[in-house]
Amino acid sequence: MCVGGRGGAKRGCAMNRRGMTLVEVLAALGLSAVLLVSALGAISAIARSNRVSITQGNSAGATDHTIDTITQVVWQDLENARACKRNGETIEITGACGISPNTLELTHHEVIVRYAVKPYGKLSVLEREQLDADDTNGRWTAILSTCVSSISLRPVATGTGPAHASSGDALPAQICLIINTSGGHAAFEKTLTLR
Repeated sequence: MCVGGRGGAKRGCAMNRRGMTLVEVLAALGLSAVLLVSALGAISAIARSNRVSITQGNSAGATDHTIDTITQVVWQDLENARACKRNGETIEITGACGISPNTLELTHHEVIVRYAVKPYGKLSVLEREQLDADDTNGRWTAILSTCVSSISLRPVATGTGPAHASSGDALPAQICLIINTSGGHAAFEKTLTLR
């Protein structure tokens, strides 16, 4: 309650007031709405540019850098493998070709590596799945590319069929890696020479 003083002035009214006036609440809501709209606009622009770049990347097919990266990873796995076989649409490599999930460096752990192209929404992704034979690090998966529709291996010596070696057989000295890009835009073949 405000007390009147000399000359009719009320003292203590401003000090006892709690809360905000309607004008202050409306000003705060208006300012919040403006900030929210500008933040949403920026976020949607970023998302839109990411969708455009993914679409352009897929329609143009795999880049040379992507193909080189896939080739290097597959070659490293085959270099350290004891066996390689095709299991449906999956390539399965067994041997000391473990890669650390933290450093991505070769650890030479005994693992089973599976390469498979899997659907992911409207995309197809090339995955490298690693399963530790002694189950110390378990399983982890890396996506190598979003623009590969198929991957296959075939020995260069015979020139037919997928690369296949049973656990007792040695891998061929040369293996042809075949990568088809999404939409059938291009096929890349690279001969990998093993030790």
